[in-house]
Amino acid sequence: MVSTTAGVGAQIAATARWSSGLCFVMAVAGSAIGIGNLWKFPDLLCEHGGGAFLLVYFACVVAIGVPLLVAGLSLGRLGGADPTQAFYIAAGRRRGAWRWAGRFVTLTMLTVLSLYCIVGGWALDFTWLGLTGSLARSSGDAGAKFGSLLADPARLLAAHTLFTALTVAILAGGVREGIERALRWMMPALFAILAALACFAAVTSASFGSTLAFLFSPDWSRLSAAGVLEAMGHACSTLSVGAGSMICYGAYAGREMSLARAAVAVALIDMAVTLLAALAIFSIVFDAGLAPGVGPDLLFVTLPRAFVTLTGGGMLGTVFFALTSLVALTSAIALLEPLANTVQRRSGASRRTAVLLAAAGPWCIGVTTVLTVSMGSDLQADGHAVIDLLDRLTSRVMLPLGGLMVALAVGWAACRRVSARVSGLRGSSWLPWWRVAVRILAPTALGVVAWRGIGA
Repeated sequence: MVSTTAGVGAQIAATARWSSGLCFVMAVAGSAIGIGNLWKFPDLLCEHGGGAFLLVYFACVVAIGVPLLVAGLSLGRLGGADPTQAFYIAAGRRRGAWRWAGRFVTLTMLTVLSLYCIVGGWALDFTWLGLTGSLARSSGDAGAKFGSLLADPARLLAAHTLFTALTVAILAGGVREGIERALRWMMPALFAILAALACFAAVTSASFGSTLAFLFSPDWSRLSAAGVLEAMGHACSTLSVGAGSMICYGAYAGREMSLARAAVAVALIDMAVTLLAALAIFSIVFDAGLAPGVGPDLLFVTLPRAFVTLTGGGMLGTVFFALTSLVALTSAIALLEPLANTVQRRSGASRRTAVLLAAAGPWCIGVTTVLTVSMGSDLQADGHAVIDLLDRLTSRVMLPLGGLMVALAVGWAACRRVSARVSGLRGSSWLPWWRVAVRILAPTALGVVAWRGIGA
């Protein structure tokens, strides 16, 4: 163990590197693919016209999301894995309040991570229910399983702690021995499960044809200006740029890795996962004659009700909740890594100690939330479900604001020549478009989305 903070920083810089471009893409994709792909996007599709919303969303990902992702990765390559330091370095002579931008992104990271640890714990609990056959034996209202979980603080705390412990165990091994080794099997498993669910729906679901029509036959009359804004907001937040994880992962990318190519690959993977999840979820839910729920209700109430009505539904439910656990875990890994890196660099602690210290904050936030949920009446706090309120706060306000700060830091505060070089776009015909997107399009879209979220 090194004895000085500078020594620790040098050690981190020497060892925290992705071993290949493929590992880099898998790690960034794992961070981008989150619970929102499973519980938020289906609700947005239903509310805003199905295929029409899907096309606008894909256009927003290409026009705004990819340039913003390149900006987030570039900020990390320019300033390091610590978001506060990255903003400070990128601002150059005009540092001013940019350090506070990094602190806000770190706060967002803590909040989102605590949410993922809670929901990931729920998914682990339901996976266990599926393995023991309890999920398949549900009679009457299958959503009662979720109610019994939320009414049991000991069970909630155990699930939350187990999920946090799994995240810590993976990160304790470092970037290559921990994150890369885990993602080598987690990401293929995630895609295999999603593909299996989509194939199951295509072969067995009587509603698969209507699901295809819903997704690929745009109904433009149902798409309002609010739907376009939702598509822009989800396109910007789904790639996790505002949460700080992309800053950290960009710092670990070698100079030979193309950030632009990686961003395009990640966006394609994220869109494919979103589409496969929508195909599977809508087919299963429509077959059961149910309407998709919103947020946690979709995953833990509506889908369990649908699984009960299907032949082999117990096994299908187990597979689905294992998928949900993996999705939450890949994102949690990416969110905890920047915090662990910061603690290790600033305190000189060993890697394992730094990971434990970094995990203590989101674990404590999660415990407070868990106790609030379990003691609430009908899971309500001021008229809103606690987790739903936390999800709306992060996805509609904090993540857009964090993404806005990334766009402004790279597009306006950083030296244009330096930002072009670290992005890998210097000399490319795409550089002028990237600058317009990062300097004008992304800040405008994110500013409107954040203002709308604050107003709501």
